[in-house]
Parts: sequence; structure tokens; C-alpha cells
Amino acid sequence: MDIPQQREAAYAEAAKLKPTRYTSDPDVIDSPAETIKVKAQWAAYFKAMDDALVQYPYTDEELARRPKPCEATEAT
Repeated sequence: MDIPQQREAAYAEAAKLKPTRYTSDPDVIDSPAETIKVKAQWAAYFKAMDDALVQYPYTDEELARRPKPCEATEAT
């Protein structure tokens, strides 16, 4: 399996950790204990996503295919 496929597989595994609740949910906002719990769940999810990218970084070929941002031009 090549790096992009491994990265996608790692992302799929990390996606299993994605919480279904948000800190803006009424039952979470009203409970400091639930807020801490939901924040921890989101932190674990984002860490797993970040770890996948660290373990399987974008290849030079993938980076070369990415669109380049437009260069800013001075208005005259």
C-alpha cells in the first residue's frame, strides 16, 4: 500500500473517534463536567488526525500537484 492509501486508512481509523457531540450543544454548555469530557473527545480525535499526517506525510508528488495560491498583484 502506498503512502496516500496508508494515510487515508489512518484517517478512516481516526474518523471512528470523531465525537457526535459538540461543546455548543445545550446539554454540554450547561454542564462543566460534560464540557470537559467533550473537549477531551475532540482533542483525541484531532490528535489522531494529526498523527496520521505525521506518520504518512504528503509526498513530493502530491505537494507538486496542489494548486499554487495566486500571487498578489498591486492595484494601480
